[in-house]
Amino acid sequence: MGVFLLSPALISTAFDEKSGGGILYSRSSVCNSKATVQNNLEGEKRYFKVASWYDNKWGYASRVVNLVHYLHLRDTIKRNRKTRNRSVSPMDNEKYFHDYLNRCIPLLTEKGVKKLRDATVAVAGCGGAGGASAITLARMGVGKFKLADPGVFDAPDINRQWAANIPNLGRNKTEGYEDALLALNPDIEVKKYEEGVTGTNIVDFLEGADLLIDCLDISVSASLMSRMHEQARQQKIYSAASIILGFGAICYCSSPFGMPMERLVRMLDSGTAESKFPSILRTVFMPQHLDIIEKKIPTHKLPSVPISCMVAAAVLSTEIILILLGKLLPGARKPVCLPRLIIADFLRLSYQVVDIDSIPLE
Repeated sequence: MGVFLLSPALISTAFDEKSGGGILYSRSSVCNSKATVQNNLEGEKRYFKVASWYDNKWGYASRVVNLVHYLHLRDTIKRNRKTRNRSVSPMDNEKYFHDYLNRCIPLLTEKGVKKLRDATVAVAGCGGAGGASAITLARMGVGKFKLADPGVFDAPDINRQWAANIPNLGRNKTEGYEDALLALNPDIEVKKYEEGVTGTNIVDFLEGADLLIDCLDISVSASLMSRMHEQARQQKIYSAASIILGFGAICYCSSPFGMPMERLVRMLDSGTAESKFPSILRTVFMPQHLDIIEKKIPTHKLPSVPISCMVAAAVLSTEIILILLGKLLPGARKPVCLPRLIIADFLRLSYQVVDIDSIPLE
């Protein structure tokens, strides 16, 4: 508990502790940085002077609030764990499957839903777009998932990741999404790769998959992405990927018989290294948003809103359904595959299908 309370309890500043100025702080203790420097040899950080005031009512009241928040968070997590372990009333899973897809079946057809139920989708990266796409596909009947992500949920994830919430803080993302998927359909099969996609597990990760979703984090190396997409191509399965930007997304798919993902991977790697988006994106996305996001590229912590993940999941899942069902889907068209990609920004009311052979993206 002391570690939990330490961060909001301490502030570092230079002051004369005799002045009693600490009562103006919401912290309960103050590190006197001036005294700390004076009492250490050059380059040393062994001595730290901390001062506290007995009459700092604001500071100590803040600690009580922190304590109440901590106890509430701890109890919420405990209750959630008990709920997950609680047995549920037996039900007819087969009947439930058709009941919850009752509104989908007329549009997807009985044969289409059966095909989706037997399909396996490998999701590399269970963040905003990847996790939302998995949930969306499960709500349409996809029955098997392979989930890979080494990350754990933290507070900033809650703004956009569907399985991110207070009880899931600190949990591996594949665990959180496994729970979310099984809560929708108890018959869904999930295989988790809590270590994420690595050079040693790519083959196993894609084995038996009917389609790959690439929503890997911006920090993942281009060489690993290229290897993953090349393995998918060798297995003759489609790759689908999405990037969330502003209030929209970029979505693109690669057919095993068409243009490979390599060019897009190189383009993304170049943009990340230069902290610069291709100029064509400024005709679709809000330029002000791109300026804000570009400044954060070196940090790998890009500004985002949940709408972008919803756009990515909707567009990506539509193309995936077209790939998996083909002519079984009434009114089906061919999926948009490289060299074409889909760019949309709902705030700007813009939508384009861009051919990267005719428009310079680099």
